[in-house]
Amino acid sequence: MKPFLEKIQPGFGSSFFLRAFDAKDQHHCKPQWHFHPEYEIVYVEKGDGRRHIGDHIGEYQQGELIFLGPNLPHLCYLQPYREIVLQMRAELLGDSWLEQPEFHAVKQLFNRAKGGLVFHQPTKHQAGAMLRKMLDQPPFERLIQLLQLLQ
Repeated sequence: MKPFLEKIQPGFGSSFFLRAFDAKDQHHCKPQWHFHPEYEIVYVEKGDGRRHIGDHIGEYQQGELIFLGPNLPHLCYLQPYREIVLQMRAELLGDSWLEQPEFHAVKQLFNRAKGGLVFHQPTKHQAGAMLRKMLDQPPFERLIQLLQLLQ
């Protein structure tokens, strides 16, 4: 099956997309093989299921944290569920920022995410708490929190 290109639209006043989804969200709960040019961070707050990322098929469960690189085809099946999804373009930080010594680890993280990453304890729970907090923050504070998350 050929993946389709998903178009990501950040919210007003924001340079990246952030939203919590659950099984009631008609648009999001349909499993579709897709890709997009954005990086994607997904934290599964509730639920378990099967994921298909690139050429990998596996199971995942509540508390899972994944980081997907740009244009990496993926699809997940889970019911019932609640997840927080953050999607950002590679240009968000820009090459000049990523070349700074302070961003060395972030640049490495972005490079490793190209094939998809799964995080474990304690990182996944710390990141989940940060993502939950970001849902209620104004855009500038969300951006600062995103930088802390990527650290």
